[in-house]
Amino acid sequence: MTATTVAAAPRRFAIDRRFGPFLFVLALAALAFIAIGPQQFANALTIGAIYALVALGYTMVYGIIELINFAHGEIFIVCAFT
Repeated sequence: MTATTVAAAPRRFAIDRRFGPFLFVLALAALAFIAIGPQQFANALTIGAIYALVALGYTMVYGIIELINFAHGEIFIVCAFT
């Protein structure tokens, strides 16, 4: 009796597991774009980017001097008003 090899069926569509969270966020963004419209979606992205930059600034200052410096808040507020 001879051993026969069975060829595996080719996979038609396979997504790498590393892309799962990225695809979820992409699908969520597409749903938000459809639900709230392009202008509000752009506004939300802009405000979110500003919040992320403020948080990054606070994180960098705290990481360097290990002290929270609230003077940066004054600069952010002045920039927001202008």
